[in-house]
Amino acid sequence: MATRGTFPHSSYAIYKIDGRLYENVRNHSSADDEVPEVVALPVGTYTVVARSERGGYASMLVVIKEGEQVVLDLDLWETKTQRSLK
Repeated sequence: MATRGTFPHSSYAIYKIDGRLYENVRNHSSADDEVPEVVALPVGTYTVVARSERGGYASMLVVIKEGEQVVLDLDLWETKTQRSLK
């Protein structure tokens, strides 16, 4: 019987625009938890620093608007960024 691999989300940090740490997000409740954590943020601009599955850390500027939900997918973001840089 084959076992299914687990892919828990890695932790990440959210910084205010002035560079101060706003929140460290664990992003999983156990070692095999694959559900990302939902974080409610006040309207504003933030920098999110996270490790991608491909390795390395990425820093993204995120703007939160009233009533808007933002989903960050680092691996998708990296693919689009690499394509636009070619």
